[in-house]
Amino acid sequence: LYIQPGGYILGCCDAKRGSFFFKNLGVKDTTLLPKTVGTGRPRELFIDDHLRQFLPRLENDKEYVYDVCVLPWCVSDNVPIDNDLPDAVKSWNEEFAYPHLRISNSSEIVAAFEKYADKIPTVSGDYSEYWTDGLGTSALHTGHHREVKERLMQAEILSCMTGNAIPGEEVSEAWRYALLGTEHTWAYIWPNQPISDEILDVKYGYFHKTDSLGQDLMKRSLPTSETGQVYAVFNTEDTERDGLVKVSADERGKCNAVKDAETGEMLSSQLLKDGSIAFIARKVPAFGCKKYKLLTDVKAKANRMVLAPKIGVEGLVNNGKVSVCIDPYTGDIVSMVTEGREFINRKLNVNANSFRYLRGGQATAYATKPYNVILEWEEYGPVMKTLLVTSKADGCNSLTRRVTLLEGDGAVYIDNIVDKIATTDKEGVHFGFSFDMGENLRFTADVPWGVMELEKDQWPQANRNWMAMQRWVNLSDDEANVTLCSLNAPIFEVGDMTANILGSSGNWISHIDRVPTLWSWAMNNHWHTNFRLAQDGQIHYGYILRPALGPVDVTASSRFAQTGCRPLIANRVNEDYEMKAPFSIQAAASVTVSCVRPIEGGNAMLVMLHSLSENPETVRFTLAEGRKACAADAWGTPLGEKGLSYEVPARGVKIVRIDK
Repeated sequence: LYIQPGGYILGCCDAKRGSFFFKNLGVKDTTLLPKTVGTGRPRELFIDDHLRQFLPRLENDKEYVYDVCVLPWCVSDNVPIDNDLPDAVKSWNEEFAYPHLRISNSSEIVAAFEKYADKIPTVSGDYSEYWTDGLGTSALHTGHHREVKERLMQAEILSCMTGNAIPGEEVSEAWRYALLGTEHTWAYIWPNQPISDEILDVKYGYFHKTDSLGQDLMKRSLPTSETGQVYAVFNTEDTERDGLVKVSADERGKCNAVKDAETGEMLSSQLLKDGSIAFIARKVPAFGCKKYKLLTDVKAKANRMVLAPKIGVEGLVNNGKVSVCIDPYTGDIVSMVTEGREFINRKLNVNANSFRYLRGGQATAYATKPYNVILEWEEYGPVMKTLLVTSKADGCNSLTRRVTLLEGDGAVYIDNIVDKIATTDKEGVHFGFSFDMGENLRFTADVPWGVMELEKDQWPQANRNWMAMQRWVNLSDDEANVTLCSLNAPIFEVGDMTANILGSSGNWISHIDRVPTLWSWAMNNHWHTNFRLAQDGQIHYGYILRPALGPVDVTASSRFAQTGCRPLIANRVNEDYEMKAPFSIQAAASVTVSCVRPIEGGNAMLVMLHSLSENPETVRFTLAEGRKACAADAWGTPLGEKGLSYEVPARGVKIVRIDK
C-alpha cells in the first residue's frame, strides 16, 4: 500500500496546469496538440519556493525521523509527463548540495524507506475511502454491472460443472471489459460539454460488452435442447440449496404444472401475471442439478385461481416463516416478524425500505417521503406472494416497490424501481432500513476477501459518512440480527443520511453513532466533474432481508448473500440428460468456494477457497473419476502440494487446481 502525502499537484505546477492541461482539454485533432509538455525554462516553475516553506516544517517535526521525503510532480490529472522535469532536477542538483533530488518510481520510494522499518508506525484495518460515491452517479450501469459480474462467475462455474468448454480468450476479454466498467474514470472534466457524451458512450460500451460476452458464455456453458419440457436446475454453490425457479411464458407454452422428473412428485407451482410459471426447486445438490418437467394438467395447483385476501388497514404478507406489514401511507415495511420476534420498531421515523429524497447537501430533516401510496396484490399463490406498492416521490415520475415472500423461505425479497426525472440540481436517493435492536449494537459488512466490523476494524482516518459493501451488511445485538444483501447499490450509511457532502467540504464524521439504522445510498449526482450531470429513466434496486435470532454469524450472512446474488439457473435439456459434479468438498461451513475457473481449454479448473474462520481449516476434496488435484497460484501454475486435503489459512485463500 502506498499512501501519497499531501496533494498530488504542487502549487508550483499551477502555471503549467493552466497553459497545457486546460488549454488542450477537449481537443480531438491530435495534430493540434503539443508533442511534449514543457516551457523550455525548467527552473522557472520548479520547487524552489515550495521547499523553502516545506523543509523547515519537516525538520521541526519530531515525528518525522526520515531523511527522505516524497513530492508528487503532476501537472494535473492523468496527463503527459512534464518534459522540463529531468533538466530541472539536474540543474537543482548541480546548484545545491542539499537536498538532493531524484526522480523515482513507487518501488524505489518504498525501498528508500525500508531502512526505517522499525520506526514506521503500523496500522491495520479498513481504510474506507470516499471515491466510492461516484458509484451512485450512474446507478443504472453500476447496479446492472454488479449482477452481470455475478452471472459471469456463474458461467465459469457452469462450464466446469457441465464440461461445456468456453474459450479462455473470451472469458479474459469479458473480465477485461468488466474491469474497465468498474474502473473509476467515467466522463469529461466538464460534463456539460458535448464531448462528455462521447466519452460516456465509450464507458457505457464497456458495460454493454461485458453483458453481451457474459450472456454468450452462459449459453455456451449450458446444455440445451430445442424440444421437450424437461428443465435442469443448476446450483453453482458448494452446498445443497433450495430456490425459486421461473420459466417464461414463451418457453412453458400451455404447460401449467411442474413435477420432479426423477421421482414423479407433483410440485406446488404458480402462474404469474407475466405468463411465466414459478416453483421452488428443493435440495438441488452442490455443483449439481435436478430435473423438473413441465406438463399440462387441468387439476394442477398452478391452474387453480387463488383468491387474494382483501388488503386491510395494513398490507400483510405471511408465508408461515416470516410475516411483514406495509404501511398504507408511506409504503414502508413497519413490521417484520420471524419466530415470534418483531424486528422493526414502528415508532421510529424510519422503518424498512423507507424511500427518502434529499436535495443537495441538505440535512436529513429536509428529506422527503413518498406520497399518494397505493397497495395491491401483484402475485398471490402457493409459491410466492408479492405486494405491490406504487406511489409518487420527489425527483421521480413514479416509485414502485415490491415486497415478496417465497414458499418455505425466511427471507424478505424487495424489488424497487425508481423512475427518475433528470435534473442537474444536486440530489440523493436513499432507502432506509431501521430495526428494533437492543444494547451491544454492532454493524458488520463484507469487503473483498474479508469481513469488517464498523468502528472496531476501521482506521481512525477512514471515511465514515459512507461505506461500500461487497454483498452484505449486518446489524445485530446479542439476541438477534438482520442481514441486508444489496444486489445493485453497494454504498451504505449508518445511523443518519450522512452522505450529503458536496465536494470535499462538509461535516465529515469521526465516529459512527450506535443507531439501529442502515441507509442504502442508491443514487446521487454530487460530483461536479468527471461524471454525468443527471440520471433519468427506470433504475432497479434489489434487496434481500434475512432476519434471524442470535448474534451475527458472518458465515451464514456470507453464504446467504452469495446465494442471493447467484440464483439457481434453469435450462431446457433432453429428458435423459445427466451431469456428475466434477468435485465436492468437505469443510467447515466458514470455508466457501468463491469461484471455479476453467483454464487450458477446459482441461483443468481452478477452485478458489475462501475462509472466514479465525483458524486454519482443512478442506477435503472428493474428485470425479479420472481427475487429480494440486495446489496452484492464481494463474494455474502448480505449487507442489498434491492430494485430496488442503489447509486454508485463517481468513485466507487457497487455490486448488483440478486436472482431467
